Amino acid sequence: MQRIKVFLFYTFVMHITYCQQNTIPMKKILIVDDHQMFAEGIQFLIQFGTNYHVVGVLNSGKSVCSFLSKNQVDIILLDIELPDISGFELASNI
Repeated sequence: MQRIKVFLFYTFVMHITYCQQNTIPMKKILIVDDHQMFAEGIQFLIQFGTNYHVVGVLNSGKSVCSFLSKNQVDIILLDIELPDISGFELASNI
């Protein structure tokens, strides 16, 4: 599972680099991951010199629906192994 996270992280960093070079408009991002240190690291990288703004960091699937009912986001970085629900199931419910 860690290999998948590392690959997805690398892909996201490459996308950030592309957006920095091509002046893409600001996007709102929600991070959903039960590993706090990983989520905070991603948040730091996103907010450090990118055209992205992290509007929330959540650690469970059940908090996502209530957050989305009150906030608009463009991108959700979603862990596929959350403690209360599968990320795949959550994605299909959103």
